[in-house]
Amino acid sequence: MHRPPSLEMPPPWLLRDATVQDYLMASAEALATRIRIFPGANPDCLLDEHKRSDCIYLRRRWKELRQADGRKMSAKIDAVNAAGDLVNVVATEENKNALEQVKLEFQSHREEI
Repeated sequence: MHRPPSLEMPPPWLLRDATVQDYLMASAEALATRIRIFPGANPDCLLDEHKRSDCIYLRRRWKELRQADGRKMSAKIDAVNAAGDLVNVVATEENKNALEQVKLEFQSHREEI
């Protein structure tokens, strides 16, 4: 399984996810309310804790989304195979059209990922 490198930005597709955007906004707001500047304060420590929890969340969400993509792709492949099997057994025009439709949906999903 591929993991995003720890020293790089998260992939753009992950940052476009609405759930991730909501989490990061709430996280930034929570950090802003917790930071207090006064003599002897160490906001760097608070920032480091926050970055760590955000990284953990992003890794977990990245994994969830990749697994969901894998399940969808597997279902699309199964649908193409099933439609192909049906055409091989009963080669009607309707079955051929259904196979072409499933192939188009599969190709569209591949391009989307």
